[in-house]
Amino acid sequence: MVKVNPKESLGSAPEETYEEYLNLANEAPGDRLDFQIIDRDVTDGRSDRTTFNYSMQEFLYYVQENIPTQKVREITRNVLRAFCMKYPSIGYCQGMSYIATFLLSLLDESSAFWMLSFIVNKI
Repeated sequence: MVKVNPKESLGSAPEETYEEYLNLANEAPGDRLDFQIIDRDVTDGRSDRTTFNYSMQEFLYYVQENIPTQKVREITRNVLRAFCMKYPSIGYCQGMSYIATFLLSLLDESSAFWMLSFIVNKI
């Protein structure tokens, strides 16, 4: 089995952190178009178990069982906004919320951010 560290594979500096990009996102103007689209997608339920894509709904029921819906939406929003700050030339594309939700079902926030970055940039 080959183990890949997404952060290292992206050539990111060791001191570069997810929290750095999340702070930039939190300080950015709220009227950014990509943030508005993220908010709409996340609020419309494209990140939580109650209204997610039917094919993954049962999986998410088990994974998100003890996590409040608002928390699920918050961490999904965080990962997507931080991604937009790291990659402004890519920004947010509809459908990224599905990938982020799946990654957050398996990984912590920071790891999901780096894996999403790896997937978009390397695959």
